[in-house]
Amino acid sequence: MNISKRKQNNTINEGGRSKTPFVAHLYSFMVILIIIGFCLGEVLLAPEKKKVSRDEVVYSGEFTQVTDDGGRVDGIVFPANLLKSEDVYVIETILPNPVYEKNSFCFNASHSAVNMYIKDAADFGNNVRGDLVLSYDNSGFVLFGNSNASRLLFLDMKKEMSGKVLRIEVSSKTIYAGRMLECYYADRAEIWEYMVQTRISSVIL
Repeated sequence: MNISKRKQNNTINEGGRSKTPFVAHLYSFMVILIIIGFCLGEVLLAPEKKKVSRDEVVYSGEFTQVTDDGGRVDGIVFPANLLKSEDVYVIETILPNPVYEKNSFCFNASHSAVNMYIKDAADFGNNVRGDLVLSYDNSGFVLFGNSNASRLLFLDMKKEMSGKVLRIEVSSKTIYAGRMLECYYADRAEIWEYMVQTRISSVIL
């Protein structure tokens, strides 16, 4: 009699053990489905988000080219090309007063090495460099060629930069003419969002 009860209990326990993994897997599968459904709903059914416009992110200040002999060329329009390899192209602009610390100045350079300086407004348009605040030159560190085809450089704004001169020196170390593309002045996230909206292929590449 005791033997038969033990067999019966063992059968029940074995049955319980055989059902438990199935229930656990079913529960996990349902949780995964709920998560996937929630994510799809957020993407497909969320209210349409306002796109970032060009006017919201493009820098509206004017640029002046400073030549080696101290000459000035006002009203530089982007994109601007370097004349030939090894040239140094210098432009300056007076930053807003005040600048917003949450904003960044973003410079899109192609086939170029870039140095950025901050100096006093009294030195605008001359060959005084000022304080170096950003430098980028990856020549020799790329798999193919001499420099990246395109690069976004971000300079975070600080209060002490208000009304100062931003000097940008661009040089090309390739057989291609370096290109100075658009400049942006906005929150970094907004700039990236605008770039993804308008130039998704170049951002991915």
